[in-house]
Amino acid sequence: MPRGAAPIKIARFAAMGTLPMNRLCLLSVVLFFAAVPLLAGEGGGAQHSELLIKTYRKIMMEVFELMKTDRRLPPTSTESDINARIDATVENLKKTDFFKVTAEQQKKFEAGEFNDAENNERLQEMIKFLQGTKIEMPAPTVYSIQEFQAGRLKGAELEVCRRLVALNVEKLKSILGGKR
Repeated sequence: MPRGAAPIKIARFAAMGTLPMNRLCLLSVVLFFAAVPLLAGEGGGAQHSELLIKTYRKIMMEVFELMKTDRRLPPTSTESDINARIDATVENLKKTDFFKVTAEQQKKFEAGEFNDAENNERLQEMIKFLQGTKIEMPAPTVYSIQEFQAGRLKGAELEVCRRLVALNVEKLKSILGGKR
C-alpha cells in the first residue's frame, strides 16, 4: 500500500461527516449505556423502588393535609401546589439512597414482605435519640413518630417512615457531631 493512501481514505470519510470507526465506537457506547440498567437490575444493584415512592407520596399528602389544619401551611394551598412540592422532594430524594433497594428487596417488597420487627426496633432507637435532643422536628418526622407510637405503621408505610426518621437522625448527628 502506498504511503499516502491511508490519509486519502481518511480524508474521504472525514468529508462524509464521520469515520466508520467512529460510528462503530458510538454504537458500542450507546449499546453499553442501554445495557447498564438491565445489568444493574440483574446484578443486584440498587434501584429506586416505585412502591416506596408511591407510599412516600401518600404519606406526604397526609402530612400536608395535617399541616393545613394546623395552619403551618396556607389554607389556600391547592392540591396541585402540594403535589408540586412532593414531586420536587421525590426528585431530591432520588439523588440520595432514600428510595434505593436491591433487586432482592424489591421482589420482597412487591410481595408484601417487609421486616417490620427490625424497622420497629430501629425506629424505637431513633425516637429515643430524637427525644434526647429536645430539638423541634420537621412535620414528616413528627407524623412518622406519632403514627408509629399509635401503632398504625406496618409494611411499606413503616419502611418509609423509618427512612424519613433515619434521614433526620443522620442530619442531626452530623450537625451535633455526636453530642446531645
